[in-house]
Amino acid sequence: MKRMKLVMVGNGMAGVRTLEELLKLAPDLYDITVFGSESHANYNRILLSPVLAGEQTIQDIMLNDVDWYEKNGIALHLNKKITRIDRKNRTVHAEENAILHAAKHGVSTEGSTLYVTAGPPCVACAKNLINAWIKRIIYSGNYPGEHAVRFLKEANIELVSADPSILK
Repeated sequence: MKRMKLVMVGNGMAGVRTLEELLKLAPDLYDITVFGSESHANYNRILLSPVLAGEQTIQDIMLNDVDWYEKNGIALHLNKKITRIDRKNRTVHAEENAILHAAKHGVSTEGSTLYVTAGPPCVACAKNLINAWIKRIIYSGNYPGEHAVRFLKEANIELVSADPSILK
C-alpha cells in the first residue's frame, strides 16, 4: 500500500506527541516529514528556563532526539521556517526563509546553489530566488510549477532534477 504524505509544520511537544501516538496506531500509514524552525529536535519547552539559567543542558530536556526521527522513518528538517503553505498544490515553502536567513547574517547568495527536496519552487519563491541571484537549483521530486520553471530558465538559473522529464 502506498503511504499517504503527512507534513507537520512545527516541531513542538504537542505535535510530536501526536506523531508518537500515530506511529503506535498506524506505523505504516504515513510518509512523515517534519519542519522545525529551531536547530534542535523536540525538547521539553516547559524546562527551557533551567537550560537558559545554565542549570541543565538542552540534552537534559530532549524528548525526541534526531535519532528518534531517523529510527521512525521521519524526515526531519531543522532550521527550516515555513513561510507559506500552498494547499492547492500541497506544498510548503521554505525557500524564502533560506534567503532571509542568509541576508540577516550577511551571507551573499549571489551565484549560489539551492537544494530543494520538494521539486522546483513555486512562482513566488522563483521570483525571490531570481532576485537573490541564485544560479543553480538542485531538487528532487515532482512539482506542478511550469510557470516557475519557465521564469527560472529565463533568468538563466540552472535546474538539476532527479527526474529531468518535468523540465521539458
